[in-house]
Amino acid sequence: MISFFVCLAILIGGYFIYGGFVSKVFGPDDRVTPAVSMEDGVDYVVMPTWRIFLIQLLNIAGLGPIWGAIGGAMWGPSVFLWITFGTILAGGVHDFASGFMSMRHEGLSVPELTGMYMGNGMKQVMRVFSTVLLFMLGVIACPISSGDTAFRSARLTLADALHLDQKSYKNRLILTLPLLLLGVLVSQLDYTSIWNYFASTNQILAAIVLWTAAMYLKKEGKNPYIAALPAAFMTAVTVSFVFNSKLYLGGIPFLPPLSSYLGVGIAVVLLLLFILKAPKDSVHDKVGSA
Repeated sequence: MISFFVCLAILIGGYFIYGGFVSKVFGPDDRVTPAVSMEDGVDYVVMPTWRIFLIQLLNIAGLGPIWGAIGGAMWGPSVFLWITFGTILAGGVHDFASGFMSMRHEGLSVPELTGMYMGNGMKQVMRVFSTVLLFMLGVIACPISSGDTAFRSARLTLADALHLDQKSYKNRLILTLPLLLLGVLVSQLDYTSIWNYFASTNQILAAIVLWTAAMYLKKEGKNPYIAALPAAFMTAVTVSFVFNSKLYLGGIPFLPPLSSYLGVGIAVVLLLLFILKAPKDSVHDKVGSA
């Protein structure tokens, strides 16, 4: 119980102290959001603050207690450290950065932002991971919490990739029905495997978003290491898991013993490439906001 209250105090302190520092680095201002400047009643809709708060509470608090309880049962008290320091140094930066960059670029989705700052190849990779993650979330959480929102987001991500207009109900059904059918089939599988795929996909996506945020900050002449360092750490963790777990490449006999070395090595190489090669000039893209 003592560890719980200590971690709670650290989280509160991290919110005000480190959160304030991160906010200062990004530099938010009072400009209107895309929901206001581009309101169309379909993709851009102005909502009252209380409703937005409830949506975010559903998305975060809906799945959080489920995953937190399962993580604690699987890994023990060390989860407190992961949640506490991971939330402050990585999770908070990830969420702040992704929302901030989207607002600065006309509400673009994470895959589109990734493509803008890391190239078209990474945009396609991000589309795959985003769709898989949202689909897994829909299978796991629906109807407990935010499963319906996750399925809807997966459909929209696929629609963006396929350039399929979603204003038509017919076009929506083209993607909705296969996703729901696949969800029913996947839900019959072993939930341990589903949870592992969901957790690993979530962390891989987070690592990519953090690298994207680091690129954004460097090109804007701001401190990129608040995103680059947690990005490198998350890369080491996720790559090690991919090489160690039988869900991915761990079935290859010689890889699991080398997984940690490969994960850390790849993370260090990416960090060095970022320091030495990432451009510093400000981005001037088609949407005209940087």
